[in-house]
Amino acid sequence: MHKLALAVVRITIVTFFSTTPFTTLLASDEEAIELDPLVVTTPLEQKVSETALPVTVIGGDELRIKATSTLGTTLENEVGINNQSFGPGVGIPVIRGQTGPRVLILQDRIGSLDASTISPDHASTVEPLLADKIEVLRGPGTLLYGGGAIGGVVNVIDGRIPDYIPEQIEAGLETRYNLVNDGKAVVFRLDGGLNPFALHLDGFYRDNNNVKIPGLAINPLPQEAAASFNTDGFIANTEGKALSGTAGASFVGEKGFVGLSVNHLENDYGIPPAGPAELVQIGQKQTRYDIKGEWFDPHHRIEKVRLRASYNDYEHTEFENGLAGTRFKNDAFEGRLEMVHNAIGPLLQGVVGLTGLSRRFSAIGDEAFVPGSDIARYGLFVLEDLDAGPWLFEFGARVDRSSVDPVSSPGVTHTPWSISASGVLHLIEDSSIRLALSRNQRAPDVVELFAFGPHLATNAFEIGSRDLRVETSYNLDLGFTFDREYVNADVNLFYNHYDGYIFQANTGTFFDREIDRFETACSEPAACLPVIRTRQQGAVFKGYEVNLLFPLADTDLGGFDLTLFSDYVRGTFTGGGNVPRMPPLRYGAQLGRRLTTGYGDWNSTIRFTRANAQTDPGANETSTAGYNLLNANLSYRIESNEQSELLLFIRGTNLLNDEIRLSTSFLRNLAPQAGRGIEFGIRARF
Repeated sequence: MHKLALAVVRITIVTFFSTTPFTTLLASDEEAIELDPLVVTTPLEQKVSETALPVTVIGGDELRIKATSTLGTTLENEVGINNQSFGPGVGIPVIRGQTGPRVLILQDRIGSLDASTISPDHASTVEPLLADKIEVLRGPGTLLYGGGAIGGVVNVIDGRIPDYIPEQIEAGLETRYNLVNDGKAVVFRLDGGLNPFALHLDGFYRDNNNVKIPGLAINPLPQEAAASFNTDGFIANTEGKALSGTAGASFVGEKGFVGLSVNHLENDYGIPPAGPAELVQIGQKQTRYDIKGEWFDPHHRIEKVRLRASYNDYEHTEFENGLAGTRFKNDAFEGRLEMVHNAIGPLLQGVVGLTGLSRRFSAIGDEAFVPGSDIARYGLFVLEDLDAGPWLFEFGARVDRSSVDPVSSPGVTHTPWSISASGVLHLIEDSSIRLALSRNQRAPDVVELFAFGPHLATNAFEIGSRDLRVETSYNLDLGFTFDREYVNADVNLFYNHYDGYIFQANTGTFFDREIDRFETACSEPAACLPVIRTRQQGAVFKGYEVNLLFPLADTDLGGFDLTLFSDYVRGTFTGGGNVPRMPPLRYGAQLGRRLTTGYGDWNSTIRFTRANAQTDPGANETSTAGYNLLNANLSYRIESNEQSELLLFIRGTNLLNDEIRLSTSFLRNLAPQAGRGIEFGIRARF
């Protein structure tokens, strides 16, 4: 109890405000999400019930409680979404078994433009603590955003460019503290303006120590134990510190708005494991400039024109034992122009869009395993809605031109193209059947094409292949939504067949750094690096996602509800064998309680997840044991008026203190997930 009391004392009372969009100013974020929200990740900004692909939307108090330092840990308990951790400092979402260059992370509908797809140890620069809402499209979003979305899309909406003028200054602050790593975070936000200008400021500071775990960090495997120094009860070299600030401004008129923002981020984190002679840390810096604008009703046939553009000056340095090693730089510009038209004949609505990306990537240092390259991608897409009685159909097509030009060798060019057709059949009382068919293509990225060299952070010697062809997937997605007073059911089945699936395979051979030679067997464990080679082969992914909500009691003062959930994905190669690093079967139950009193609103949940063992890890990969995960949270919200609110919450994670090693993680044998964690938070707006 003394630790609990100490933690409460250490909490500083601060506040945070989540600005609602101008369409929901009279409702809280949580209420808006319950009312079938618009999904702005889709160009037509459809409601959740109108989309053929499964959509996960998190916002309001739910997001405030779930938000962590990484997107992977923020979303890892949603159906169909897992986490590819690389120690506590890095967490990238895994959607239906896909991650890295196949899952596109967006910041308000445009790319993050960082280096997170280059290597699994590179953290994303998108910050969940500053998000108003997170939308996840499960399934191919290639048609809308190009090949980087062939596995799914994660869009973080943070309101850094205002799209309306607040009636008065809106401000807030938040603080949180976590016992599992002595993690402290403070967030602030300020929105205001004077017609016709709107202003926005935000920032955060985060600091944490080594994360606590239940037992040894490194599995007792001979090849791992010999190469690293083991720790008991914590993971060494998992400290982290981050600081960020943003300023944004917009000109807002009756016919639209245009605005810009500037953000600077510094993020330092350690890469486990750490031994007496090996300590790897990453120092990340980014300055990002964003432009956003919308023009409403420029013509009777055109509903709106949208512009989105970003320039990012990104770099990070990998420090080895305190000395600067490899330095990665990524200077990138991305633009997006969309025109949404009104109904034309049987077409309800449609959008035509142009996208462009220009990126200069470089890696300098002893472990520059990827050559400096100029990367470009240009795309054109069209998407149309068709009303056919009870069915709402959507058809679309996209073509891209993608090129990668290394400084030291001839470049390669690809022309991927994609088409899709989907339909939603609305049944009685908010029930529907969804069907989506698509053919999607992705061009290989710079790492898959040209990697060659040792990469200490991943503890591997990586080899690419310039002969890779375009990766093609054929996809079927079937969904069913059933909404009644006694049950709300959401069931999704999917099947993806890949022609030429690109993956990193552990060859079972080694590279000896001391003698600079490849070996079939490791002669010196301390100097050996496993050889990882990029290969291409046919593959099939199939699985399901189920979410069943049962209202057990519902009164004016609140109620109980029970949720049963499960997800599963199986990835196999058509020639035999298993796709590496696939998530296991998961299933479980959640009990929720809501209570409204004259003093405030109480909300609580307790969620139990069982994950089975992953016994099909892929060639030369290790299996992972099953685990039990028990999470719980309790929140209390007080509203004094429409502008003032206080939210207090406590969140418990891995309350059973189980040893959890994720099959999706490259470090599963070196760095398990955090042990029992208790986090306290206070948020207020005024």
